[in-house]
Amino acid sequence: MKRPYFVLNLLFLILFLVSCSTSKEARTYKRSIDGNWQLQTVVTEGIAGKVQALVFNEADFNCFIGSSWNFNDHNSLGSYSIDKNANE
Repeated sequence: MKRPYFVLNLLFLILFLVSCSTSKEARTYKRSIDGNWQLQTVVTEGIAGKVQALVFNEADFNCFIGSSWNFNDHNSLGSYSIDKNANE
């Protein structure tokens, strides 16, 4: 009588583990951006006029031009730094 519950719980566990795994495509993207980068330009396609947008609740997106970025695919962490005189 307890066997159907065991099978049902096992199926939910398998579904949970499969849904939390990283896809092959995502792993490929992570490897391709690993390293140090510098943002050269920001393009807003399809938007006419002056655009002002706050990114990461930190600064206007134009302030990110020239910013330095570091991505580490081994631990899925990254960091960035914005020049304090950016876009003045």
